[in-house]
Amino acid sequence: MAAYDVVETPSAVASHLDTPAPEPPVKRNCFKEFYFGIPGILTGAAIGIALGILIQTMTPSEEVVSWIGVPGSLFIRAIKCLVTPLVFCSLLVGMADMLAVGKASVIGWRTALLYITTTIIGACQGLLWVVLFRSSFGNKSKSTDANPIEFAFACEEPGHFLTHVGATVSCVYDENYNKTSTFSPSSVFIANDIHGSFAKASSGFARRTLTQALQGQLNAIVPSNITQAFADATLLSIIMFAIPFGVAISLLPRDLTVVSDFFRAINTVFMTMITWVISSTPIAIISLLASSISEQSDLKLLVSDVGLYVLCALLSLFVHTYVFYPILLRSFVKINPYKWIMKMARAQTFAFGCASSMATLPVVMECIDETREVSQTLSRFVLSLGATIGMDGAALVYPIAIVFMAEAEGIGHIIGSIEYFLIGLVSTIGAVGSGPVPAAGIVMTMTIWASVFPSVPLPSTFAFIVATDWFLDRFQTAVNVTCDTIVCRIVAEQVGETINEDDRLSLVSGAGDLASHNPKIKKALESSDGRD
Repeated sequence: MAAYDVVETPSAVASHLDTPAPEPPVKRNCFKEFYFGIPGILTGAAIGIALGILIQTMTPSEEVVSWIGVPGSLFIRAIKCLVTPLVFCSLLVGMADMLAVGKASVIGWRTALLYITTTIIGACQGLLWVVLFRSSFGNKSKSTDANPIEFAFACEEPGHFLTHVGATVSCVYDENYNKTSTFSPSSVFIANDIHGSFAKASSGFARRTLTQALQGQLNAIVPSNITQAFADATLLSIIMFAIPFGVAISLLPRDLTVVSDFFRAINTVFMTMITWVISSTPIAIISLLASSISEQSDLKLLVSDVGLYVLCALLSLFVHTYVFYPILLRSFVKINPYKWIMKMARAQTFAFGCASSMATLPVVMECIDETREVSQTLSRFVLSLGATIGMDGAALVYPIAIVFMAEAEGIGHIIGSIEYFLIGLVSTIGAVGSGPVPAAGIVMTMTIWASVFPSVPLPSTFAFIVATDWFLDRFQTAVNVTCDTIVCRIVAEQVGETINEDDRLSLVSGAGDLASHNPKIKKALESSDGRD
């Protein structure tokens, strides 16, 4: 039997050379997956709650509680340091990019207007739910009315003692030193606030009239010192400065794109830095929860308050998704809105799992394409814009979070009708201006509080906003994604982009086939092309 040598052809040799070597399997870092994921946050919350309950039973001093809260306080300070420039750069870059796509685009402005409208309605609905649940949020154990105000009078000058005649308290000379008991009008009473009752009641908050509040917001729209606005973290001033700044950058000639590239790089730097800070959330949440719980006098009431806050937020998100959105879609498009929402179930589920609108964007595009009711050109533009400004879920929850913090802290008296208006206004601006910021719920809640109540420190109950943000953020993201699909379908109906590109090509091909068999159709198509 003849022997044959196996000779490889050049193409076979080349195929061996071109075949890349298999990449080594990536080793999973279980610690990183645990610490930076949901398990890390849940573990931190559990440890913080257990530690806080244990310390609370020991009746700790204020110094002990303050030291426990130091890591959490540093975490909050770090976020405050970065959030102002981050919001400014994110909004500036986003505005410049949106205008660069098409400065005179009717579709762009129509889409943006629709997104802003749904966000405003979301904030108003959040305020409505707050009105319904506010009376249940109050932590009565911290109410100023529950503790009687106790204080002591002391006479400033030696040789005087306190006496009272009826309801009048006065300082008189001691008869052992002065034979004539006379009143001393120059004596000064010194009030010692033993239990801090006066401090709790005032909280440094001064009531403002509607005129004062509106004028204050108008002054914030046009800041006299933008540096001071950054130092005070005045959200409205920063946003109103960033918008024209971004517009001006988009109008620069092409040879000056280095300006936009610079701010884009700065935005990336701040995004990286705040990601580092957010990575310490499990440790910070232990400190925040432990210090907040240890100073509570009624833990059962506090637990019920947090549960009601989560319930209120979930109800608002559910009603907005399955009541408001169907009404909105049906008003513009004559289709069954619930069938459309059901077609987006895969995108909603993915959004709930990853809690990121940006990460869900490819899945949303696939769901829209599968409906074959919106052109790909339009869906890409609308969905990309919606991933940055379509934040209905955030606009719903921000007002609820702000009022919950105040009521659970026992300072709900600072919120009146004027404050309601400001909370709704700033929540809308914050939701639109936040963009794809990591832990946007935590960051923006702090910023909104500082904008509405500049003289009131961030309450300790903010710890419970941090503890529940990981959970509520998933539902908010699902609502945001649903909003994007609703707006996309409405805009497609309004501008006549309800045909998929594949269907359009099929129609053109079909028309060509008909024309080849019917001279009249062929002539009509040719004349139509000539007019175009």
